[in-house]
Amino acid sequence: MAIAYFDCYTGASGDMILGAMIDAGLDADLLAAELDRLHLPGFRIRAAKVVKQGFAATQFEVLSPETGKPVDLAEHPDLEPPPEPQPHAHGKRSHSHDHAGPHRHLDDIRRIIQGSDLATPVKQRAVRIFTRLAEAEARAHGIGVDEVHFHEVGAVDAIVDVVGASIGVELLHLSRIVCSPLPPGSGTVKCAHGEMPVPTPATAELLKGVPLAPNRNPGELLTPTGAAILTTLADEFSPAPPPRMTLSAIGVGAGTREGRQVPNLLRLMIGQSEAAPADESGPTADTVTVMETNLDDMDGEAMGHCFELLLRAGALDVWATPIVMKKNRPAYMLSVMCESGSDKEAACRGVLFRHTSTFGVRETRMARRKLAREQVSVDTPFGPVRVKVGTLDGEVVRAAPEFEDCRKAAETAGVPLKEVRLAAVEAWRRRKRG
Repeated sequence: MAIAYFDCYTGASGDMILGAMIDAGLDADLLAAELDRLHLPGFRIRAAKVVKQGFAATQFEVLSPETGKPVDLAEHPDLEPPPEPQPHAHGKRSHSHDHAGPHRHLDDIRRIIQGSDLATPVKQRAVRIFTRLAEAEARAHGIGVDEVHFHEVGAVDAIVDVVGASIGVELLHLSRIVCSPLPPGSGTVKCAHGEMPVPTPATAELLKGVPLAPNRNPGELLTPTGAAILTTLADEFSPAPPPRMTLSAIGVGAGTREGRQVPNLLRLMIGQSEAAPADESGPTADTVTVMETNLDDMDGEAMGHCFELLLRAGALDVWATPIVMKKNRPAYMLSVMCESGSDKEAACRGVLFRHTSTFGVRETRMARRKLAREQVSVDTPFGPVRVKVGTLDGEVVRAAPEFEDCRKAAETAGVPLKEVRLAAVEAWRRRKRG
């Protein structure tokens, strides 16, 4: 399993993340070919080796009129020029000051991404990042998500950074992403809404629940795009050293700012998990997301249907806890556990919003320890039954017959379920002894 560790000792931005990925082995030409599937006109990417205060790194840039770094169309005759800017009428959805640049809402960016030819996991990952960013902006400004008016983060370079990072996860075959604590910076920064304190309100919203690090340089060290990418993709934020792995690649991405105390760089370390064999290991570890929502206006039939849909979507477990809500209403807290950062997480979230009466879902990422396990099939007088076996430090501590196998065998043989279960456990014990 490939693990990535983002060492953000001087902050992070979208271009630094992609620079580090390319420096760690992501093929820039292949990335460019994948980005062409977005069908966004008028941009090209450039990755160049640079030296920051004596350290080699890769600097990633998006060339476009929107970024102030126009593409030389004579060098790229195949490149479609960008469309002429259109006048924008400020209405209910335009929560902004007058400013130059693109005018995009979350729906606009979703249409760009979902209408592309990119792979489905890449689309889902990128949409999750922008949705998280829109939710943070909405909370910061006290408006609805559909009213959020992306300024800097709606520009072509931010779209390329987010989609490019999502592509990079796929092309580098990253199964798990761990991130260091994030230093937000200090002072103030000028943005579309005027001069704001660092971290800006939306970035601060994105950092809820994330460990922060001391500032190593003054200024804005963590951009909204960088915060959105890392807080969405990271399975874990670890203040400890990099996770246990056999290191295979190191990439360093350069920022555009010049660091004063330390160079403005982001380091990416990629390696393979050093999971010990099952007969030598203790509990194995992973990260899960637990989603919760309180429901006081759903009947039991609808709740049962939602359970089935969540399990089909890939939930690891689903349960309901009786609670009492405001106005003394009996209710249930519906809880769902799924793999963090996976497509199944997004699918379960979609089920909750589409098939329950909720208007909001709480999410918590948790470390999970589990026994090393394997499944064996044993022969019983009632037919074959699978048995799940759990081990701890090489010692078998649990053996549980699969319920569905036992149920089917009991129905076929016309015997009580407990007889099949006992027969399966005894068959497994004989197999273990022999």
